[in-house]
Amino acid sequence: MGTKLLEARGLCKAFGGIRAVDHVSLSLAPGELCALIGPNGAGKTTLFHLLTGLLRPDAGTVHLRGKNITAWSPPRIWRRGLSRTFQLPEVFPYLSVLENVQVALLSAARQTFVLLRDAALLWHKQASALLAEVGPWRACARPSGHLALRRSKTPGVGHCAGQ
Repeated sequence: MGTKLLEARGLCKAFGGIRAVDHVSLSLAPGELCALIGPNGAGKTTLFHLLTGLLRPDAGTVHLRGKNITAWSPPRIWRRGLSRTFQLPEVFPYLSVLENVQVALLSAARQTFVLLRDAALLWHKQASALLAEVGPWRACARPSGHLALRRSKTPGVGHCAGQ
C-alpha cells in the first residue's frame, strides 16, 4: 500500500435487493483532496458510512495507513484520525465554537473526566490553531447555536481536524 493514507478495496453494501455500493475501490495519499459527486441515491453517504465504520460492508476492506480497519468501531477509527462531518451540524449549542472544538480534542485525548475542573484553558491553544486552519474565524466566542447554518458546520470541521 505504500504511501496511501486511506484505501478501500472492492466495497459492497446492499439493502435488500438494492446495491447502494457495488465494488468501489479508492485510495488517497496524505494531503490529497478528492471529491465524491453523484445524484441523490447514488451511494455517497453509504460509502462514507462504510469508510468510517458506521456500516459494515458486505464485501471489501478499508485500510487506514496500511492497517485493516474494516471491523473497527467508529470511535476507534475516529481516534486513529479518520472522521467526517454530517450534513446537519451536531454541536453543543450553548458552547462557543472554540469550546466545541475543545470538547472534541478532550475526547480524542480521552480526557473527558478533566471537565470536572475549569475547562476554559484545556486544549485552548490547540483548538484555536485548528480553527485558524479551517479558515478566518472571527466568531470563536459566539455560542454555536447562534450561527447561520453554513457557518454552523465550522465546529464540526474543527472536530474532524482535531485528530
